Amino acid sequence: MPDITDELRTERWCAGLRYSAARAIEPEERMALEGQVQRLGHRLSVAIACAPVAALVPVLVMFLLPGTLGFRWLDLTVVFALVLAAVAIPTLLVMHARRAWRERRAFEVDLEVGEAECFEGVLEANDVLDEEQKQLLDARLLVPQPGAPQRLDVLPESGCVIVRAPNRPPSFLPVMIAEVAAGPSYAMRVEMSPEMAWIDGAPKARFLRRALNHHERAEIDAHIRHLRRPGMLVALWAVWLSVWAVAWTFSPGDVSVYVRTRWPLVLVQVVVLTSVVLTYARALHLARRLERDTHTGWALTLERTPEGEDGETPAAVQSVPIDAPEVFAPDEPGRCVEFLPHSRAVWSEQGRPARWRNLRRAT
Repeated sequence: MPDITDELRTERWCAGLRYSAARAIEPEERMALEGQVQRLGHRLSVAIACAPVAALVPVLVMFLLPGTLGFRWLDLTVVFALVLAAVAIPTLLVMHARRAWRERRAFEVDLEVGEAECFEGVLEANDVLDEEQKQLLDARLLVPQPGAPQRLDVLPESGCVIVRAPNRPPSFLPVMIAEVAAGPSYAMRVEMSPEMAWIDGAPKARFLRRALNHHERAEIDAHIRHLRRPGMLVALWAVWLSVWAVAWTFSPGDVSVYVRTRWPLVLVQVVVLTSVVLTYARALHLARRLERDTHTGWALTLERTPEGEDGETPAAVQSVPIDAPEVFAPDEPGRCVEFLPHSRAVWSEQGRPARWRNLRRAT
C-alpha cells in the first residue's frame, strides 16, 4: 500500500510547534549520539544473553526440588510459579532487547543523516497544555512565558529532543512528531444560518464554516481506513469464536459440560471478548461519522459575541482516548476550536492540529 504522505501535502508538528527548518547536528551532539548507540548496544547484548539463562534457571530449580513439599496445593503453586517465570521473564527480556535494537537503529539513522529538525512557535496564556508539553516545561525545554518564542530541536528518526544543559553532555528526551495534512493558507469562512446550527440558550453564538481542502479530506480518509482496520484483538476474537463454533458442532454435550463446570473462566472470556467487540464497533461507528464529514466537506467554528449571555469567548474541548478524536463540547467555556460537524471531532485549536491527528499512526 503506498504511503498516504506521498499523495498529499503534509506538515509536521511537535508539542504544538510547527516544523521550520533542519540544521546539522553539532560535534558535541554527535558524540552524545554515539554514546547513546553504544549504551543501547550494551543493553541489547545483556538482554539477549540473559534470556536463555532466565528460561533455564526455573527448569533446573524444578528438577532440584524434592518430589513433594508435603502439600499438594503447595506443589502445584510452586510448579505454576516456576513455569510462569520460565516463560514470562525470557519474554520480557526479548521484548526489552527488541526495543533496544529498534532504538539503537533509530539513533544510528540519525547519525547517518546528521540533521536535527527545528520546531518553532509560541504558546499563549490560554493554551491548555498536554502531558508532553508539561514534561518539556519541567525539563526547561519550553519557556514558561506566554507569547515567548519557543524552539525544539528534534532528531527525526528516533523522535527525541536534544536536551542541552550547562556543564552537562547533551541528552535525549522522546517526543511525538505528528504529521498532518496541510491546511489552506487562506480560508474564507461563511456564517451559517440559525436554522442549520445553533446552541440552546446562547442566541448570540454563531457558527462559521469553511471548506476542507483536498489534503484534509485525504487525511480523514486515512483515519477512516485506520479505524476500520481490525487489529490483533479482533483477530483473536474471531479465532476464539471459530474454535467454540467447531467444538459446539462436533461435540455439543462436552461443550455444555465444560460451560457448567468452568463457568467462571467462560464468563471472563465472554466479558473480555465482548469489550473487544464493543470497542471495534465504536471505531466503526466513528469511521461512519467521519465519512459523512468527508462528504459534507466542512469544518465549523463557533464564535461568541462579547454581548453573549456568559461573556465567554469560544468553544470547548473535552479529551477522550486517542483512537477517538477529541469531542467538541460547545456548552463548556474554553477556547475557539475548529471541528467536524458530524463526528464533532476537533480539527484544529487556534491554528494547531488537534492532538489525535497523526498520519504516521494512521498508516
